[in-house]
Amino acid sequence: MSLLSLIWHHPALSVLLAVLAVLAALLAAQGGVNKVDPQNPVEIKRRLAYQVEREKQERTRSRLTNDSVTAEAELAKLKQLRLEERKGRTMAEVNPLGGKPNPKESSAPAQARYGNLAIAACR
Repeated sequence: MSLLSLIWHHPALSVLLAVLAVLAALLAAQGGVNKVDPQNPVEIKRRLAYQVEREKQERTRSRLTNDSVTAEAELAKLKQLRLEERKGRTMAEVNPLGGKPNPKESSAPAQARYGNLAIAACR
């Protein structure tokens, strides 16, 4: 017995099929499950509130990112200044032009840490 003949001859299945067909027709006539009227004032307020909240979150996220980048850069500068102060020299004395440090001057800390072998391997 085929599926179609089973549905046709069984009363409960044929009623269920008819109900499903009516529901499908109503859903198609409505235009979908989550259809929203764009002119509805409540919907407009909801969309605006959502958009404002997203913009707040994006501004907060970008501010936190910018603050963390700035904080990391300042922390690196402070660490470098502390290191140079411990050696008894200021940054201007070590590198007056602000470019890359002179490798002969900056080899002293590496030499103290790793010895002459590390310095020779780097050159």
